[in-house]
Order: sequence, then C-alpha cells, then structure tokens
Amino acid sequence: MTKKNEIITGLFVLLGVAVVGIGGVWLSGGGWRDRGRIVTARFRDVGQLKVGNRVTSRGVGVGVVETIRFAEDGTVLVEMRVREGVPVPERPVALLEPSSLFGDWEATLLPAGDRPAVAADTAGLPEGVIPGGSIPEFSELTDHTAEIASNLRDITDRLDRALSDDVAEQLKDVIANVSAASTEVLEILKVQRVAFDTLASDVRTTGRSVREASSALEGVVARLDSATAGDRLGTILAAAESSATNLRALTAEWRDAGGRANQVLTRADSALAEASVVLARISRGEGSLGRLSSDTVLYENTAAALAELRALLDEIKTNPERYFSFSIF
Repeated sequence: MTKKNEIITGLFVLLGVAVVGIGGVWLSGGGWRDRGRIVTARFRDVGQLKVGNRVTSRGVGVGVVETIRFAEDGTVLVEMRVREGVPVPERPVALLEPSSLFGDWEATLLPAGDRPAVAADTAGLPEGVIPGGSIPEFSELTDHTAEIASNLRDITDRLDRALSDDVAEQLKDVIANVSAASTEVLEILKVQRVAFDTLASDVRTTGRSVREASSALEGVVARLDSATAGDRLGTILAAAESSATNLRALTAEWRDAGGRANQVLTRADSALAEASVVLARISRGEGSLGRLSSDTVLYENTAAALAELRALLDEIKTNPERYFSFSIF
C-alpha cells in the first residue's frame, strides 16, 4: 500500500469516528448546536443512574443526565439537560426507574400531582431544585418477591404442622356440628314462622290502633283549641273562678253547719247521759217514777185515778152545764 492510500484510509477512519461521535451526541439529546436548559433534582438514592442516561417526559425523550454529585446534606443532586422548547410540567418532580432488564435507568419528569409522596419531600430542598424519588430496580423487586415467597413457604409449613390429622378430624366434626345446628335452627325458624306472622299481624293491628288513637287525640286537641279560641278561654276561666268562689262559700257554710252539729251532738250526749242517769234511778226504784215503776199498788191506784179522771172529763164534755154556768148579762 502506497503512502497516499494510507493517508486516504486514515482520513476515512477519522471521518467515520467523527460521524459516530456526532451521531452519538445527537442521539443522546445533547447536540452541539442546541445545549438546552438545566433541570436539577434532589434524590435520596439514584440506584443505577449514570451520566448520559435518558430523560423522558410522558414517555418521550427530552434530554440526558449531565452530572451526578453529592449535596452538602448527603443527598444526591442530578443535573438534567433538557432541550429547549420541550413542554415540562409547571411543578415537576423527577422519578428514577429502570428502563430495561439490563440495568439501564432513566429519569422521568412528572407533574407533582402524579407523585404526591415525592412532591411532599421538600425538607431542606435548595431553591431552584425539584424533589425526586426512585423506584426499586427489577433485581430488588425480585429479591423482595423471593423474600415474600420464603415467608409464604414458612407460613404454609406452619399451617401444615398446625393442621395435623387430629386437628383436621376435629375441624371436620366442628363443621358437621355447625351444619347440624344450622339445620336445627332452620327447623326452629320454620316452626316459629307462624308465631312470627301472628306477631307481625298484631304489630300491624297495634299500629292501626295507635293511628286511630292519634286521630282521636288530634280531634280532641282541635276541639280544645276551638273551645279556647278567642274570649272563650277567658269566659271558661271566669266561670271556673266563680265556681271556685261558690265552692269556698259552700265549704265555709258546711264548716259552720258542722260546728253547730257538733254542738247539738254535744248537748245530745249530755241529755243522753242525764237520761241514762234518770233511767238508772228509775230502774233502782228511786224517786216517784222509780217507786211508780216498782210499786204495783201505787201503779194500780194511779191507773184507777186516771180512769176516773178520764170519766170525769167525758162527763164534763157531755154535760158541761152541770159543772159550769155562764152568764153574759
């Protein structure tokens, strides 16, 4: 190969390298003609994110990760270069997530409302920096899945040990007993259905009676309201007051009459006491009446004298001129 051919071959190689480099930069979103603007996000952990990884918004590539560095508080600041003219959410948050199963990661710009937990992580956030968060990569999810499967296996083993043959037989008996009890309860409910129907009928009848009583009470209240409307209530109260006054006067008269009756009863008691004394004396034969009641001769003489006196009175009535003479002149 001549020197001229070597020079031409070298120029083609350099040209190919330049084309590949420029194409890579162009495809990565950087572009030497359009540098774009920087969006800085803070993360607690960036996972497998590397400089040059893609930045997306709504699934469309809008830039690349330019720098990854530590902040003074130990968090990680990621600067992302986004092309000019690309629509970015007004209040964005950055989310890191695996983009493939081969360890590639990417940063996604999302509205704060889509990731409220990430948007709330603003403690100590520098001015002009947006909050960021990360999603566990597939390997971590696999590890968690394996851990969950191990825990499930342990639980299954424990259940197998707990549910021995004896326990299974006991559970079988319990289920059979529950089934029998359910059957008995069903039979009881069937038997009591008639009673329940009767009770429901009684409740309905009671409800109707209550409604009728309510209607009657409403009528009484309406009549009472009509009776007390206007000046009727005043008239009723005046009549009641007059009746109360008359009742008080009648009560006073009854009280006076009662006092007088007490006096009469007192005098009657005294008279009865005196009569009792007189009768006692008569029964003992004391006094004229006593001797008269006890002496039969005296009683007979008195009776004879009375008979003669009665005959004399009859004679005077028959012949008054024999005993009386009257002269006017």
